[in-house]
Amino acid sequence: IAIGLIYYSSLYYSMDAGDSKGDHGGIHESAIGAGIFLGPAVGAAGIALFPSHPQSVTWSVGTLLMIGMGAVSFVAARFVWSRKG
Repeated sequence: IAIGLIYYSSLYYSMDAGDSKGDHGGIHESAIGAGIFLGPAVGAAGIALFPSHPQSVTWSVGTLLMIGMGAVSFVAARFVWSRKG
């Protein structure tokens, strides 16, 4: 129930902003699709490239998550600073 609420709430707010509601919905869905693809793909690449290291999946996916959180933080900071004038 919680995941469904988060999904539909984020979809609603992405489509509610601005006049081009369909474009924002498409961007929302493509970001979710990219996340669903990239996580397992990076994990599979980690185990394929470093089969002798049992934590390679953890490190590769963890690194991807840190890069993603850094990108989200950067975009959020730019948004906040642009609003302050």
